[in-house]
Order: sequence, then structure tokens, then C-alpha cells
Amino acid sequence: MLLPLAADRETEIRRQLSEIPWVATSIGIEGGHISALSVRNPDPVAIDPDDAYTELADTVRIVGPTIGHPLRLNWKWLVEYTDGKRNEGSVHAAGCDYSIPDGNSDALSAAALDVQTRLRVQFETCG
Repeated sequence: MLLPLAADRETEIRRQLSEIPWVATSIGIEGGHISALSVRNPDPVAIDPDDAYTELADTVRIVGPTIGHPLRLNWKWLVEYTDGKRNEGSVHAAGCDYSIPDGNSDALSAAALDVQTRLRVQFETCG
């Protein structure tokens, strides 16, 4: 059991986690919904940014955040650095709260920054 949740919510959360394409390394639940999720790619290989974007976007869609239940998604590639820059990122899907530091964009690799930017354009509500 993840937390004291209603059986149907626990079943739904377990289903969601089983369907995401990356490995969940941390999960936060608020109000019976996944509110925070940290993931990493499953294999230590070079990441294609388009594939990473697609798989991370699929993760957001599977979790299904709403304005009432946004999702803070953080990711890290197993190949942690490229040319001295970090391969990680974050998006606050269905939300717009970046008060928690999410890393300096200058510290991210070009590929990671591209994926992060595309996900934020598609899923955040900062408008």
C-alpha cells in the first residue's frame, strides 16, 4: 500500500506508475493524486531528445494532472552530464509554481534544456 488511500485510488495510482515509460525514483501524493514524480530513463544509453520528450510527455498524460491536482515532474538521464552540463529538467504540469529551485537553465545540456522547454510550453499554465 502506498499510503492510507481508498482502494480504488491506490489501484489507479499503481496502474499509472506501471504505465510510465521511465523508472519512478520518487513519488508524492496529495489529495489522492500524484503531485510530484521524479523519474529517470531506464537504460544508461545516450538519450535522443525527441524520444525523451515523447516519453516524458506520455508520463504527464498518463498521470493526468489538472489545475486542481497539478504534477511536479522532475527527470534525470542516467548519462548525467554532457560537455559538463546536466541532463535533467522539470515541469509543473497543469501548474506554474517554480518557487522551488529547478536548476539553472545555464547548467543544463542543450538537449535537456530543449526537452524542458518543450514540456513547459505544452503542459504548464503560466500563460
